[in-house]
Amino acid sequence: MPRETGTARTKDDRDNGIVWLLILFLFLFELTIGFLTYLTGPLLVVGKPDIKTASVVMADFNVGTTSVDLKSIPAESEKQSVKIKVSEIKRDESLQTAIPSATASTTEIAIASTTEVAVASTTEVATASTTAASSPAHAVDTYTLSYIAGDGGYLVGSTTQVVANGERGIEVTAVPNNRYGFYSWSDGSVVSTRADTALATSSNFTANFVLIPIGKSRASSLSNIATITSGTYIVSAGGTANETITGVPFATNKAAFLSAITKGQADQAWNDTSISDQVVSNDTLVVTAQNGTAVVTYTVTVDAPPPPPGGPG
Repeated sequence: MPRETGTARTKDDRDNGIVWLLILFLFLFELTIGFLTYLTGPLLVVGKPDIKTASVVMADFNVGTTSVDLKSIPAESEKQSVKIKVSEIKRDESLQTAIPSATASTTEIAIASTTEVAVASTTEVATASTTAASSPAHAVDTYTLSYIAGDGGYLVGSTTQVVANGERGIEVTAVPNNRYGFYSWSDGSVVSTRADTALATSSNFTANFVLIPIGKSRASSLSNIATITSGTYIVSAGGTANETITGVPFATNKAAFLSAITKGQADQAWNDTSISDQVVSNDTLVVTAQNGTAVVTYTVTVDAPPPPPGGPG
């Protein structure tokens, strides 16, 4: 009897060990399945324009010709994990993953429109800027007219004027101080009030004044000689306001012409603006005496040009 009792206990122990091994096996099996499910569980991939392939796990959603129904998935109580795998699907123009086609189209259109507008706007602005830069408005030439008062007087008017080419400036008047008289401007003009036209270059004009001795009038203290002489040309001496200068060789330049004339009085004012750089007939030289009242205009006559070499014919 004792032997049978020991034999029965040994059999029960063996049966219990087998049960525990089965339990352990099932536990490890469940643990392994759960781990694999965790590692290889389904992933949701949102399609992007530059993704060529995608794995999609969806419920009741058709991708191409592949359809997956969640009803076919075993219940959770069966403690089984089902891995639904949609094999790699190559990207084509009609594939939209996880985004409804209408939404994707709207997004694409919005992005495309925004890009096109931005590019178009930038291009138009750049083109307009380039056109404006390449077609600058023509700048109008301007010149400065400057007026300066010499010793013995002052000026009335704008002494510095910026005047457009060909336009006339504002009048300026030279006014002498007490015991002084206006003599002339630096360019030979004897008119105290002037307004000049700006042409080709900026210009400076100085008003010259002379001291009048006590007890004498300006007219009696200043020279009235407005005559000239020349050892090269023939200068008339008729004593009138209009005289002549003749015998001027053909093609004489202005500097040579003026250097061959001698003033009758050192303080004379000359206005030679009507003398051409290559002197021609009918040019005029206006000579004003120191007193500013005696004025003589000399009209120039130039000799005929020499005959061509070899004579006529």
